Amino acid sequence: MIRNDSREQGFALAATILALVLVGALVTGGFFAASQEQRMGVSKQFSSEAFYYAERGLQDALGTYNRGFLDARMPNVRDTWSPPNKTTITSAGQPVGEYELNFTRLDEQLYFIESTGKVVEGGRYAGATHRLGVVARGMNLDIPMDRALQVLDSMRVFGHAEINGDDWYPPDWSDCNDIGTVAGLVIKDKSALDGPQGAARIEGNPAVLEDPTMDAASFLQFGDVDFDELKAHADKIFAPNAKPKPEPSLDNKGNCDYGDDENWGAPTLPGHPCHLYFPIIYAQGTLKLTGGGTGQGILLVEGDLEVQGNLEFFGITIVKGRLNTTGTGGHLNGVTLVMGEATLDDTRVGGDAVVRFSSCSIERAIKNNPLTSRLRPIAQRSWMDITAAGG
Repeated sequence: MIRNDSREQGFALAATILALVLVGALVTGGFFAASQEQRMGVSKQFSSEAFYYAERGLQDALGTYNRGFLDARMPNVRDTWSPPNKTTITSAGQPVGEYELNFTRLDEQLYFIESTGKVVEGGRYAGATHRLGVVARGMNLDIPMDRALQVLDSMRVFGHAEINGDDWYPPDWSDCNDIGTVAGLVIKDKSALDGPQGAARIEGNPAVLEDPTMDAASFLQFGDVDFDELKAHADKIFAPNAKPKPEPSLDNKGNCDYGDDENWGAPTLPGHPCHLYFPIIYAQGTLKLTGGGTGQGILLVEGDLEVQGNLEFFGITIVKGRLNTTGTGGHLNGVTLVMGEATLDDTRVGGDAVVRFSSCSIERAIKNNPLTSRLRPIAQRSWMDITAAGG
């Protein structure tokens, strides 16, 4: 007799169903875990990309914006400014990320730069963000702001020449403040001064100041920057005994022609494209400015500076040799430093030359040059990750 046990068959079916459920659960769990791992990997990848976009924003900010540009938009402490558009980063012609910058002015020279990087590629995974910040300060170009002319060795003042410590700037310069009267001439030894003779005059408060502590470093080291670093970043370089006639010029598109060696800016033409162009000009030896012209910026002369003609220069003039003016002699506005190195001759300010103090000319030359006004991270703990700091 054959016996059919229905209870055993029912148990096998239940066990099979249970096994299928367990296998399905394991497979589903495996897929879920793999999906989560993939999402975590993609999220970490995009978070890292957002970090790099934010870091690129900081580097671009430090390389793009200078003090002159930022101070015009943030004149006061705690002022903030943001570029009007986010910067998009592309790869193979497609947008992959972007960064947004925000600047806060902390004091006269300190700035806090915030950069928010964001991933825009990746479909539903897009949108990862990262926020970084850096504290930066403007370069310290420590140029004397309390004298019109500084001379290390002997000098003569004669003819109708004028050395004047009264602060002056062109009347159509709208961003200037008069800081009053400073010393006309600062010299290491008053006994080395011959004059002023005839109708020549030295004016200031005081007219002549003796500074026995003055040495070569007073003409070569200026805070964060020295003479050699300035000349290494020169926009214009002239061979010894060059005779340029500086005048502003435009390229074929009507823009300021930075490549023209005789284009030293347009200080007296406020509407000109070169009005805020302040180059560093370096002469490898004696420089002869005998044809007049106008210019601005930082003028560095390795040898002597000879001026004859109706030159008008605004900014910082540093001469390793001597200064010699004759005839109309030109006007040097800002501050002029004359070292008298390797020469037995006197510095001679004669003719109708004018050496005049202009604080605004000095500040403009510093703030509008990419080298002297760029931002640098502070020495310690300048960089920070502020992603988790909130808005």
